[in-house]
Amino acid sequence: MLRFQNILFVNRPGADNSRAFNRAITLAVENKAKLKVIEVHTTVTPAPGMDEDQFSHSALIEATRTERLNHIDKMLEPFQSLVPISSEIFFGMPFIEIIMEVQRHKHDLVILAPDKKGIGTIIFGSTHMHLLRKCPCPVWIVKADELDAFNSIMAAVDMRVTDSRKEELNGKILELASSLAVAEGSELHVVHAWSAPYANLSAFNDQLSAGYASEGWINDVRDSHKDWLHELIDEFSGSHDIKPVAHLLQGEASDVIPQLAGRLGIDLVVMGTVARTGIAGFFIGNTAEGIITQLDCSLLAVKPEGFDCPIVLDRD
Repeated sequence: MLRFQNILFVNRPGADNSRAFNRAITLAVENKAKLKVIEVHTTVTPAPGMDEDQFSHSALIEATRTERLNHIDKMLEPFQSLVPISSEIFFGMPFIEIIMEVQRHKHDLVILAPDKKGIGTIIFGSTHMHLLRKCPCPVWIVKADELDAFNSIMAAVDMRVTDSRKEELNGKILELASSLAVAEGSELHVVHAWSAPYANLSAFNDQLSAGYASEGWINDVRDSHKDWLHELIDEFSGSHDIKPVAHLLQGEASDVIPQLAGRLGIDLVVMGTVARTGIAGFFIGNTAEGIITQLDCSLLAVKPEGFDCPIVLDRD
């Protein structure tokens, strides 16, 4: 069972952080992990009517830092006896400061709230998308009305047999999702979306061997994905005390996975994401973002081992 040992919670000014904070505390207690709480502020400017000669920029920053640290410390006070907790305030571009904090202190999970809820989906702002593409450790975006205990968790896996690192990522996704499902006493669903490329192109169908209809070829493609999915689940279930429910979906992942999550009332989706730079991987680019932006549940996003983070830590 995978466990988190060094959790980073990002308290976002203006967001509903309560559920995300509760999840961070719960995970830290259950895993006996360290927890750090940070805020990132982009700018600090004098208020209207404030004499800039009397309040320097550095003084405003320090005053803001002190006020926000006092606020966070009061928030953390009831939990100080439960887990090791620290706090810090940063100023700069939020996603860069968060990723550099992850790199500095080797955090193994980032937890934060989404933006305000939209119609039928939760809202992922630019900070979320940057983290999902570039943060080297898992990122958990907690829906504002997330349940205290999950009823159902979905693991989204993909078929990439030519790259062992991607196969390792499938295992990592399943390990995380199953560990949480066991801890929460929830159902685990494993979903894989497949399609038959070019099947609707008449020119392509005309090139198929005589007597071999496109329907037969599509069935072969489906069967190969079905066999792969069941082999993956059987291999995983053989060493874990949980039996997932398998879902093989035909269609674009960005369409069918969010639809299934909605129909099943999934509480958390665990899936792989990577940036357009670094290792090419699961749900590359528009596919990943198409899934993410249509979800109305919490999201735990995972990177493959060896992911090449484009944010370089300044060690000076």
